[in-house]
Amino acid sequence: MDYMFSNVIDLSSLDISSFDTHKVKYMNYMFESSYWLASLDLSNFNTENVINMENLLSFCYSLKVLDLSNFNTKNVIDMNHLFYYSNNLISIDISNFNTQNVKYMESMFLNCFSLTSLDLSNFNTQNVVSSSHMLYNCFSLNYIDISNFSKLNSNMFDKTSFSSNCTIIINKAINENNINTLCKIISK
Repeated sequence: MDYMFSNVIDLSSLDISSFDTHKVKYMNYMFESSYWLASLDLSNFNTENVINMENLLSFCYSLKVLDLSNFNTKNVIDMNHLFYYSNNLISIDISNFNTQNVKYMESMFLNCFSLTSLDLSNFNTQNVVSSSHMLYNCFSLNYIDISNFSKLNSNMFDKTSFSSNCTIIINKAINENNINTLCKIISK
């Protein structure tokens, strides 16, 4: 299913509720640059065999809310640019993401300007080899929970990426002196 609806710039609605995705391995770029797609119901998607979600929902400018709580991501290796430049997203439910096998999270939320809160406490980053720019330019974020991250890439975010009153919850094993941000940092 990679590139299936990619660059379909005039698409404003889509009914994919009857899709049988239980054998799908590749969803990379599936909705990338679907600029005017205002809502997307992926609740019937079975993602248990998916290994690549790179750019799945990047440049989806009109999406405001995404519920991906039903996604089974236990086999996913690549989440690079997953929500890249989806700058009107105000809410993403990824509470059930299993990232134990993910190696790539580069620019995953880059330029998600409208997100105010991001709970990534369920993320397991033990196998991640690339997460640079993961949270760059998320200017509205005022709460981020990355308390289960076992390591932080020094280029994951920079001091100007978040709102000035932002709070970041981190793993107590991580040296907070290595975090280049103006946010309040709480070790958990």
